[in-house]
Amino acid sequence: MTGNDDGKIAPNAQSRLQRLGWLSTASLGASLAFIMAALSFLAFLWFGSRDNTSWRRIALGGWMTRAIAISSLAIRTGASLQEIVATAMLAALALECAKVPLQDIAPFSMLRNGNSGPLQLSYLLLRWMGREWIQWVVPSLSLLLLMVGTAIQFSSTILLSDLGLVAIPGRLSVTSLSTNFDYMLATGGRSIPIILGTTSWTQRAPFYPTFAEYSEPPVYGEDGIVDTGMTLRAFMPFADEESRSSIYNFTGKTTVLDTRVICMRPEFTDISLDLSVDSYPALVGNVLPSSNLSQIALMGLGGGNLFGCTLSPLNGWPLVLCQPNEAQVGAVKDNFTVNWAGELISPFRPPADARPSTTSGIGKYGTTYLAVNITNHSPQWINTTSYGMNKTLPATSEAPDSEWMVFTFGPLYDPLVTVSVSICYSSWDAADLNITALGSAAGLSEPNRTYTYANGFGLIELRKQLGQMTPRGDWSQSHSERGILTLQKRDSWLPGDGEASTPAYPGFTDDELPYLNGFARMAGLYGSLVSNDNFSAKFDNEIDPVYTLTHPDRSVMYLLTPDLVIQALVQEILQSGGGLAFMVQSLITVLSSITYYQQLPAFNQVNDISLEQYTQVTSPSKFAGFVSVASIVVFHEALVVVICLLFFTMTSVSSLGTAWQAAAQIRGPAVDKYVNNAAFLRDSKVREQMKRDGVDKKLYRIRMTVDRRRTEVVD
Repeated sequence: MTGNDDGKIAPNAQSRLQRLGWLSTASLGASLAFIMAALSFLAFLWFGSRDNTSWRRIALGGWMTRAIAISSLAIRTGASLQEIVATAMLAALALECAKVPLQDIAPFSMLRNGNSGPLQLSYLLLRWMGREWIQWVVPSLSLLLLMVGTAIQFSSTILLSDLGLVAIPGRLSVTSLSTNFDYMLATGGRSIPIILGTTSWTQRAPFYPTFAEYSEPPVYGEDGIVDTGMTLRAFMPFADEESRSSIYNFTGKTTVLDTRVICMRPEFTDISLDLSVDSYPALVGNVLPSSNLSQIALMGLGGGNLFGCTLSPLNGWPLVLCQPNEAQVGAVKDNFTVNWAGELISPFRPPADARPSTTSGIGKYGTTYLAVNITNHSPQWINTTSYGMNKTLPATSEAPDSEWMVFTFGPLYDPLVTVSVSICYSSWDAADLNITALGSAAGLSEPNRTYTYANGFGLIELRKQLGQMTPRGDWSQSHSERGILTLQKRDSWLPGDGEASTPAYPGFTDDELPYLNGFARMAGLYGSLVSNDNFSAKFDNEIDPVYTLTHPDRSVMYLLTPDLVIQALVQEILQSGGGLAFMVQSLITVLSSITYYQQLPAFNQVNDISLEQYTQVTSPSKFAGFVSVASIVVFHEALVVVICLLFFTMTSVSSLGTAWQAAAQIRGPAVDKYVNNAAFLRDSKVREQMKRDGVDKKLYRIRMTVDRRRTEVVD
């Protein structure tokens, strides 16, 4: 366009980049690079993988706050450079398009050459806002630029508000640790240094440790059989909860426990209710499994295992667990003729070695349990068991019920009691293996038990840890939700070089059961290894001592009262639908953990372990601050782009960063008078002179003259 009387502006001979100037161009390019790089780096700090080596180096080195501060400085510096250039563009727009008061012609022109940001420009623009759209758009853009720029100055504070203490995997360390007993030192008649104590059944666990678990789905699902599936649980060799619950990666040797349980309906070659034992009824007979599963090592039970389960139906819930003894039917205990009760084949031993050597006449004891529950009884039953009838009642009927077999005792016309019986097999074996255990979440917490006088102990957290999440024992809940670690699968669970399946007792050879099982037997570690003695545990919320009862055919029958917390655990699991097999598995875990951590101080084999633990670091834990800063920066960039577009499309004579041009362009009849007299005057004096002349508030702009050789100030 050419200059004419209608005020249209003729095009300038300079290109857009020339009008922008090399310094402004460099400032815009460099600042954009600074801002994008800083914003990308901040996004990496907020959203980057916690497994990333660089991210972890920054967090673990304590550089998180410094990295955020430096990134914020880059954003603030880049935004300030852009604001200076954008302010000069807005000043040019005001001079060429919007018109400004005559008294502000000089300040606006100087802002095109140099400024410190939009503050002064906003002050000048907000003193007037015309009716034309450009006359309110330019002040609005200037005010927005000032507000957004001010907000960016607080970016560091806003970002730091997102920080909190976050647990991340720490640095890998290799340390020497006593992880297990050295069984090689216990040969030749020497003993492993076991700390002596009583049976775990009567002890209260001081804590319920975090363990690592590997499990497989159940193999058997036939009617009358309940299988937990292979479930291996590894104890962590640390005495304190913080070390156990903060594990991210444990690689090394520790004790792994086989907790698999299979419960099924039993078969009896003989069963009766004996009412002749010191006013305590006893369920006696010979028992066999109803199914000969390949997972169960039986080794020819023949007529079945002799058992005697002492019952206690007088108080509370009349449930007992009893351990069938080792004596074969008709055998005498003194000649060591034994009939093994059977067990699950352990993944830690070849199937042929499922049963330890019995050349010494010593058999394995304590891996099979009979569960007996009195489900119905008549008033006469109370009188019978209170005063004794010195008689034996045969079973008059039997009926299957899932893994239970239900028997009725007493006359057909007036039965005294209904008893449900199930048999549960486990291997309760352990091995010291090299494993890898991984934690999928930080801050695992070990279960706490509660207690109220009205309701007794509450163990919902413990049941959740052990795997009971729903009334039907759903195993779908993740390990992190249960508060446990994940035990990585091995190619084989058989002990390799430098590993061992755990032998039994102090001073005995390696054909014995693990010490974990030894302490967890109802008889205790030094209980009779082979005898006709029968052990039962009752769960009736009582704190009675161990009852020693005499039976003419079955030697001594012991009725054990477990610790109240163990009783509560059994009752809670069964009453909430956890199932019998899950209950026995839970008992195996809790009783073994009591023994393991009691013996931990005595471990005498030192091994190197690799350990990564979660470490508390200062790290982004929220996102509001980052989202706010990112939004402000994006809006700021959009604002600068809009100002640039307006500058390039609506101005023609203004160039940025040119001092002489900025001075020379404020010429013309309207201003020459004041320019010529302003050499020694302050701005206020010039404005007073314009006010006296009545032109101080009159609006003017700069445009190209008709001859296109210079600019002039016109109204």
